[in-house]
Amino acid sequence: MKKEQISAEISSRSLEGMTAITTYCRPVEKSNTILVTVVDGKKWHCERPRYFWSALDRSFLEAPFIAEEHLLYPAAEEPMGVFDDRGLWWARQEMSSIGLVPFFLKNPSVYLRMMARHTRNVGEIVRSLEHIKSSLSDPSAAATNLRAFVTMYGTMYDCQATIFTTFDELAYQFRQFLLDRLPREQVNRYFPQFLSGEATKAALENGILENEDGVEQTASRGVLYAMHRTPHLFYAQPKFFPAIDGDDEIAQSLIKAGCTADELEKFFSFRSMIPAGFQINEESQYMESVILSPHLGIVMRAVSSVLNRSIAELEEMSVQQIIDTLEARTATPILKGIGVSRGSAEGIVRIVNGLEDSDRFREGDILVTRITDPTMVSMMARAGAIVCDIGSMTSHPSIVSREMGIPCVVNTKPGTKVLTDGTRVCVDGTTGEIFYA
Repeated sequence: MKKEQISAEISSRSLEGMTAITTYCRPVEKSNTILVTVVDGKKWHCERPRYFWSALDRSFLEAPFIAEEHLLYPAAEEPMGVFDDRGLWWARQEMSSIGLVPFFLKNPSVYLRMMARHTRNVGEIVRSLEHIKSSLSDPSAAATNLRAFVTMYGTMYDCQATIFTTFDELAYQFRQFLLDRLPREQVNRYFPQFLSGEATKAALENGILENEDGVEQTASRGVLYAMHRTPHLFYAQPKFFPAIDGDDEIAQSLIKAGCTADELEKFFSFRSMIPAGFQINEESQYMESVILSPHLGIVMRAVSSVLNRSIAELEEMSVQQIIDTLEARTATPILKGIGVSRGSAEGIVRIVNGLEDSDRFREGDILVTRITDPTMVSMMARAGAIVCDIGSMTSHPSIVSREMGIPCVVNTKPGTKVLTDGTRVCVDGTTGEIFYA
């Protein structure tokens, strides 16, 4: 069956009528129920039935979720993951925690390869954000920045089942494996040593996570769930090979307990995966909540302002629809007046009221004012273009701009009210039109 057919079939079914499995690796408040349904003879699992992903979430996450299937099962020809119409993510049993834990126990090198891949990916994300951070609040850069975030989310989540869905179950089964064979007191001394993450530890030591306890976060882990948190780019490399006291003691105890060769192999598989798995799982939650989502929130607030739509309305659109809407604006003039000095220029809007604004006016800025006067000539000489609310072919801005060879548009009427400081625009002094750049 095709992906669309599977999604339609699952969407048509009531969640209440599906099989519900209780998983003991997660607490109730983090959704400890897994829903199971059968489509075309194959079991499909919903590991997070409380996470209803928005249209915006799905447009960011579907491609990387599917990419992971091909990384783990390159020979697979049928879909192994779909979103239903409710926004729930469904994975074939092979891509669920129930299927992936035994798969990784037999193939620990595959798990470690996925961890290594993710580590490299995170470095790329941080470098990408450093490159665009200064432009995130600029509405004129929103479409370009959204494309960059699509790439970053694709890079972040092409290991999501391995990192998020599977780790809790992997850690739970490791602990149960030990408890079934060794005294609880011995296990309780040994197991907690694996659960120390470098990313959060280093962030706390550097004051990155201070004063965030009361910050609003959404119920699901959507791309904007932590958009109100303070964004940071602080990142600490995970510690993949921590020294764990008691390794030899545990191994010897398992041998004395009569473990078979297969059981010892299972222990060594667990032991090789759990340290890296915890480090990457914890690091990924830090990346989501402190780096990616808060920075994307800056862009989405800029988009909300430009398109005059609430964040809730934007979440009902795909990211491509938002980009298309933003780019359609650049094809339509924001303002139209009288072009009085030919040429075009692109720059940052500076609303000027008088000589007192001279200090903040930079070379190439777009001078936007009600009407220029002789006190503004020094700023006019540095301007990329001039835009005035009023004026005619023979008014002060028209004459001076022609003498200086600077594009100028007058008689825009609401120019100083429509344009906002810091916005990048393109001024066409020939046609009299102003566009978002």
